[in-house]
Order: sequence, then structure tokens, then C-alpha cells
Amino acid sequence: MNDNKSSPTKKRKSNDGRATTDDVNTGNTNDGGYFSGQWGGAASSGPSPTENNTSQLDRMEQIMMRMEEKLSAVSSLDSRCETLEAKCSSLQNMLESTSCKIDCLHLDLDQKCNSLESRLKTKVDSVHEKVERLLKLHEYNEMLIKNQSWEYSAP
Repeated sequence: MNDNKSSPTKKRKSNDGRATTDDVNTGNTNDGGYFSGQWGGAASSGPSPTENNTSQLDRMEQIMMRMEEKLSAVSSLDSRCETLEAKCSSLQNMLESTSCKIDCLHLDLDQKCNSLESRLKTKVDSVHEKVERLLKLHEYNEMLIKNQSWEYSAP
């Protein structure tokens, strides 16, 4: 048997990129060495566990701060929405009130127009009768002047 292959404590060549028995963390954890700075038995030159946890906490804190900002924005938008809904309701009430007033004014104007139309028709009829009487009187006077006869009775 070859001593190089059978000895578990013997180191491999350092330039082949594989871990040696001295580099492997033999702690009994199920995280695969991820949080201890090692993954799959490979030597790690990354951050220590404390630095890794701190960076995770920093990222979580940043995420929480962004969530708080978004929540604040949503709260502000919600408040603005409530204000706009109140204004919309107020405008709708004003529109209904104005619409009712316009309907009442329209009805009133229709009644006044009908009344004026009736009065105008009465006056026109009266003027027409007067004009007819004056025309007959004028014809009568013309006939008298032409004929000098009294065939018609005076109106």
C-alpha cells in the first residue's frame, strides 16, 4: 500500500484547490459550514460569523426602513384619498342642490313664458280687433266721400 493515499492526516498538495484535513471544520452543524465561513469543506476567506450576522442585520434594518417609508407613503395617500372623497361628496351634494334649483327655475321660467305668451296673444287679438274696426270706419268714410250716399249705417 502507498503511504500517500492511506494516511488520513497527510496533506494534499496546496496548489490543487482542494481542502486539507487541517482546513475542514469538523464541528457537528447541519449548516454545511455556511455560517462558519465555510461551504462544502472549502477554505473560506470571507467574513467571520459575527460580520456576516451584522451585515444581515444591517440589510434587514434597511429593508424595515424602506417598509416604514412605504407604509408612511401609503398612510399619507390614504389620508389624501379620504380628503378627496369628502370633497367629492361635498361637490356631489352641491351639484344635486344646484340641479334642483335649476329644475325649479326652469319650471318657473316655463310658467312665466306661458303667462307672457297668453297675455301677448290677448293684446295682439285686442289690437287686431281695433285695427279691423278702424279699417271698416276708414272704408265707410271713403265710400261716403266717393258716393256721397248713405247706404251704410255708421258704426
